[in-house]
Amino acid sequence: MWKTAITGIVAGFLLMGGLFFVLRSAYSHREWKKTEAHLVMARVKMQKRLVYRRSYGYRRYRFGNYRMVVEYYPEVEFVYTIGGRAYKGRRFSFPQGRGFGSEAEALISLRKAGVLRGGEKSFSARYDGDRRIEVYYDARNPSLSAVVVVPQKVWPYGWLLVLGSVFLLGVMWLFFMSERNRLEEWESNLRAQIREGIERERHM
Repeated sequence: MWKTAITGIVAGFLLMGGLFFVLRSAYSHREWKKTEAHLVMARVKMQKRLVYRRSYGYRRYRFGNYRMVVEYYPEVEFVYTIGGRAYKGRRFSFPQGRGFGSEAEALISLRKAGVLRGGEKSFSARYDGDRRIEVYYDARNPSLSAVVVVPQKVWPYGWLLVLGSVFLLGVMWLFFMSERNRLEEWESNLRAQIREGIERERHM
């Protein structure tokens, strides 16, 4: 029993340590800072792809089929300078998520970020002149940049850390309870042996 308890305790500590490292990395891996960039190009790119879809029947599974999915992605290109060195960025968002279901939604995201203005559907510095926008770059890696930075969701790892802690406490509780019961049983047997010895001495 004690071997299982020790194994569980060690596994719990390893789990908690690993999840703590993941949480720490998720928060400290990127150090985003704002800077001003020259917009070179902005537009919406349409992308088509085939997606496998499985349809279900009432009795048995039917044959799967494919369907065409059309997604719209904001596409940008900008130039910025950090520490006297020029960098070129092509990321609209970091991390890059799924595309939008319509061109209008993608255009709205570009306008909210200040890339496009008014009723513009695209921008080109060659024809539309100079335009400056705010972008984010990683202070530890200035070549990594994006117009929009989406906060990383780490709450699932937090829940795993909580569950790991509960598991560890449970294993420790079971271990101490088993040791307590074993000690009580040993103490009870010892008392019984002492009483038997005293009774024997009286009869002698």
